[in-house]
Amino acid sequence: MITTPAAATVEFRQPPGSVAAEEAAAWVTLAVAFVAGAVSGAGVPVDAAAIAPQGATVDDLWGLLWGGARALGWEGLGGVEGLFERAG
Repeated sequence: MITTPAAATVEFRQPPGSVAAEEAAAWVTLAVAFVAGAVSGAGVPVDAAAIAPQGATVDDLWGLLWGGARALGWEGLGGVEGLFERAG
């Protein structure tokens, strides 16, 4: 992501490994939902003692993403699911 101060715009570049605009949009959706979930406290309760020994799980990540989507008033996560299907 590049911020251009003169124009006051934010530019999202094609993420590595994405070959279509829909995949790039899914990465943006993931980032926005992640931040919204973390900032709002929605989804996964923050308990560092419980997470630190074994690390967070993929289910914890999904909880955070869905919590962020709810905080934003979204009904879904767009193509984010597709990003995880390819990873497996």
